[in-house]
Amino acid sequence: MIALGGNVGGVVPALRTAVNTLRQTEGITVTAVAPLARTAAVTTDGDEQPDYLNTVVLATTTLAPREVLAVCQDLEAAAGRVRTRPQGPRTLDADIITYESVTSADPELTLPHPRAAERAFVLTPWAQADPFAEIGNQSVAALAEVAPDRDGVRWLALDWLDSDHLPALPTGQYVAPPEAQEADEADAPAPVVPAPAQSAAPEPQPSAPAQSAAPEPQPSAPAQPFARHAAEPVATPAAQPEPPATPGFLNGAGYGSVGAASGTGDDEDENVWAAPPNWNDVIGRNGQNR
Repeated sequence: MIALGGNVGGVVPALRTAVNTLRQTEGITVTAVAPLARTAAVTTDGDEQPDYLNTVVLATTTLAPREVLAVCQDLEAAAGRVRTRPQGPRTLDADIITYESVTSADPELTLPHPRAAERAFVLTPWAQADPFAEIGNQSVAALAEVAPDRDGVRWLALDWLDSDHLPALPTGQYVAPPEAQEADEADAPAPVVPAPAQSAAPEPQPSAPAQSAAPEPQPSAPAQPFARHAAEPVATPAAQPEPPATPGFLNGAGYGSVGAASGTGDDEDENVWAAPPNWNDVIGRNGQNR
């Protein structure tokens, strides 16, 4: 099983590219892709970071563990990953979590992943993709419920690979570390550039016609998606209908409530799907927002 995540740059495109690359890699057969989870960053250095987007990929392979590791490192390099410090922000993180029943204590490839059993950002989407999965002879779903970062799971998007109707995504501009030469130049004082001379403003003419005065700036209307041509009048509806329900999200419905998306859930679950979740919606342990 391979875990994917990122929190800076174009995270969703990077994750989709990584999944498609794995599907096209000879010797790897992708069997399932987990929902996309928005999770709070887990750090120990006290530095705040943007939230992550995480998923896991289940696959079978004829490649050796180190060959799969090389594939993961290539995915990170293709996404522009630059390692500046441990637990730093990243455009893409690709980790092998388990490789069948293989165990390894090699620092370069420890199997199973030494911290995966206590990371909800790995366990929660993994349990959605495979409810019967185990790691270290323990239930992944059960471990997800007691993971220390469990309350940091914001939402799950089920159809994220093919749909652009996702909740608000984490933001964080990726900035590559400066080269040594660039750092020296940044320390040098900036050259003083004289401001260009400006011509004196003309005296106002009392006899100027009123229509020559510049009109008062009007606030622009908010941009609308799929805007019509400027010359075409836009009809204003008399009343706005209620927004349709947005399938594909688990938000406060509790994990495993996929029946609500397929129409098999009860009436109380249907209210949860009335609108896509927001940034601050947090999934609780018992299906309640926290």
